[in-house]
Amino acid sequence: MESPSRAAWQKPDSVATRLAQLCGGSLRGKTVLDLGAGTGYFTFRLAQQADSIMALDVEPYFLRYLTQRKDSSRYKNVTPMPIDSAGTGISALRADVVLVVDTWPLLAQRVQYAGRLHSVLKPGGHVVIINPRTTPVQETVDELRRGGFRSFAVDCTLLPRQYWIVASGS
Repeated sequence: MESPSRAAWQKPDSVATRLAQLCGGSLRGKTVLDLGAGTGYFTFRLAQQADSIMALDVEPYFLRYLTQRKDSSRYKNVTPMPIDSAGTGISALRADVVLVVDTWPLLAQRVQYAGRLHSVLKPGGHVVIINPRTTPVQETVDELRRGGFRSFAVDCTLLPRQYWIVASGS
């Protein structure tokens, strides 16, 4: 999952830069929720910049891995957290940015999930979905719209294998 070749097509530094730009140029003072965090590929990169990273995953294996990785790192601002595939319980969280990489197509009841993500955002917050190109862009935008989002920006040029959707609550 973290092979060196992944950086060539996933461009984690470019993604981190774009996330910071969404937040006025910096993630300092921000809370980021990494939904479907897996091994923490983005989690620990973003932990270098953000005040708090909540790394959510449904898989106990990944949560144990994230906890071990956190404990052996200098990033004490990472909090691994379990989440179910329907996102129940997520509404109690608050974030400036929610990052969802290659996870959206795997979620159950995506419209309801979008509504839960909408409720998680702090004022001015954003949900960023990075999907594989095999998932139709318009389908994802429609699901987000039905979940309460009103503003969208789509970028199909940043990443060679994926597209980027920014959804804002207002």
